Amino acid sequence: MEQAASQAAKELGAVLSIGVLLEPSDLPIVQRPLDEVIQAINAAIAACEQRERNEHTEL
Repeated sequence: MEQAASQAAKELGAVLSIGVLLEPSDLPIVQRPLDEVIQAINAAIAACEQRERNEHTEL
């Protein structure tokens, strides 16, 4: 999960570092790595929330 998020963030950073205005046709280039980063963040949040719930039920 961390490697996929890291790779997607690197790809997104590379696209955004070009420094030119993006055209609407460029959105798919940005959308895929951005979606992957969002999915990885959501998965990490869900894992933390699950761990927290498990810790509370063990007490």
